[in-house]
Amino acid sequence: MRMESMPIWACLIVAFAAFLPGSYAFPFGAPTQVCGSLTPLGHTFRGHTSDPNLGYTLQANPTTISPGDNVSIQVPGTLRGLVMQVRPSLDGNAIGNWQTPNAGFKFLECFDNGQSTVTHSNSNDKDGASFTWTAPGGSCQSATYFVRATVLQSFASFQEDVVLQLRCVEPSPQTPPPQTLPPPPQTILPPILPPTPEVLPFVPPGGGNLCRFSSLTSVPASGYRTSFETEDFGGWINTGVRQWQRNRGQTQSYSTGPNGAFDGDFYAYFDASSPAQPGDRAVLETSPNLRGCFCFQFSASMFVSRRNPPHRLFVELGNEVLNIPIRDDANWVQRSLQIDSDEFTAIRIVGERGVDWMGDVAIDQLRVTPGSCP
Repeated sequence: MRMESMPIWACLIVAFAAFLPGSYAFPFGAPTQVCGSLTPLGHTFRGHTSDPNLGYTLQANPTTISPGDNVSIQVPGTLRGLVMQVRPSLDGNAIGNWQTPNAGFKFLECFDNGQSTVTHSNSNDKDGASFTWTAPGGSCQSATYFVRATVLQSFASFQEDVVLQLRCVEPSPQTPPPQTLPPPPQTILPPILPPTPEVLPFVPPGGGNLCRFSSLTSVPASGYRTSFETEDFGGWINTGVRQWQRNRGQTQSYSTGPNGAFDGDFYAYFDASSPAQPGDRAVLETSPNLRGCFCFQFSASMFVSRRNPPHRLFVELGNEVLNIPIRDDANWVQRSLQIDSDEFTAIRIVGERGVDWMGDVAIDQLRVTPGSCP
């Protein structure tokens, strides 16, 4: 039997197909070249770019850990592949160790650590993903760890910079066993009183005692009271490049703001995510009809990134500016500002975005009352 030879043009097609861009995809997991950037190779070769509208998120339990703790991390939704690490900063090296992943996933050795990164082991669709990560022992390498992932829905659709923050706290030091001592004499302790809000005074120019202008006090009957349960904001006026937004429940970016309102169901927050830019401000202000001795009370939640410069929350009264300290958690804190002025003025509460998008500034239960702060 005589065998027909393959035409030379067919040989050229077979040879050229071996170099098509699709051959750069990695259906059996990401290569070590992505360890630093987590940008999928091959997928960007044809001009595909990350799509933030795919809506992938990360979930963790717990979100507050100590060195050596295990964390359960989930990626909800249908996906085809991923590459994921935990870092002490967004641009740092991967730390900690992943435990043996479930079927469909495997380890990827990065930064001389064979268990620092997880990726997919086949190109089949997967109904979500679940992993266990163990934090480094010893002490916290950073106050905030960042779980960072790139998730692939298909060859042409993927989402980079899917980020979740974990808070790392040092374990409480162990105390020695108590010594056996004779019982102390019985004493009567005073009753424990509930904590009162911190009072931060605006000191009048030239110093002196507060509330020198009590006789001039003028505060509208409404007192600018609002817990943002209605859309009118209680008479406060939204100004600035960005707006204070009325919200219920968590903010749009996962784990960057309060889980709910301090009072009632709603609160207002300044969203630092895009399109907001560093230096953008959201301003909420009264009319300039306040005078004399009065107290401004409000609650604030400021779980924000500390990358310099960080987000800011401050109150302006004329030329006076008072910064509200940032915190390392999303808990609400009550604040009271004692104000004494012989001129009519307005209160302006300002949220300002820092260099980083992470973290949101939220406020709730605003009110102005005549007289001294309680």
